[in-house]
Amino acid sequence: MIIDLDANPKNNFRQVDHRTINWIIFKNVKYSLGKKSPDQELPLKGDRHNKWDASKLAVNNWFSATAYYKVKSITDKDNVQVVETRNTKQDMTMAADILNTEMHSGLAHDAQEKLARTEVVEKIMFAGECVMTVNFNTKVDKDHIASVLSSNTGKKADLKKVAREVVTGKETVMTCYLGSTENKLGRSLVMDLNAKVGMNYRQIDHRTINSVIIKNVKYIVK
Repeated sequence: MIIDLDANPKNNFRQVDHRTINWIIFKNVKYSLGKKSPDQELPLKGDRHNKWDASKLAVNNWFSATAYYKVKSITDKDNVQVVETRNTKQDMTMAADILNTEMHSGLAHDAQEKLARTEVVEKIMFAGECVMTVNFNTKVDKDHIASVLSSNTGKKADLKKVAREVVTGKETVMTCYLGSTENKLGRSLVMDLNAKVGMNYRQIDHRTINSVIIKNVKYIVK
């Protein structure tokens, strides 16, 4: 599942069959089936740190620069210490007003809205690469059932509450960004920003979503 950057944002989800791929241009290299592209042998001109050959700049080219920063400490009222998730060994100082004026927060929100489940799911489906925090229930398994039952042992348990907890699964909160998505009653593949890069792929069942925080608004399933 991919997002077509030249299509209408409300209708730009496309599927690509891996068996039909002939070539792909990715991070300044063209990869072709069965052979190296001649472009791979060409050195970049000018600054060796350039990501692409500036002489190839053309109208209708697309560019990307997505990064996700986690605040590690607040230095003072003007600065924070952050770490970029794709390079977890390197901390950096960043002006707080950059976070405030140029980036979305995955947790902070100033407003709440109650929407139908399909509308909340739609917010996630059209999130693009924006950071978000999703509250959902995980798949029911034997460990979850055992945990619910053991936590109510020896108590005058509320049987309705216990039954509801067993059926709905464990409530989970995850800060992430979207990878790909299915239909509104399907699932979304997301990248958990608090997990190790490369081992952070997670699936969220749209039917279990309780709320999502995205672009300064918390959307709650009513």
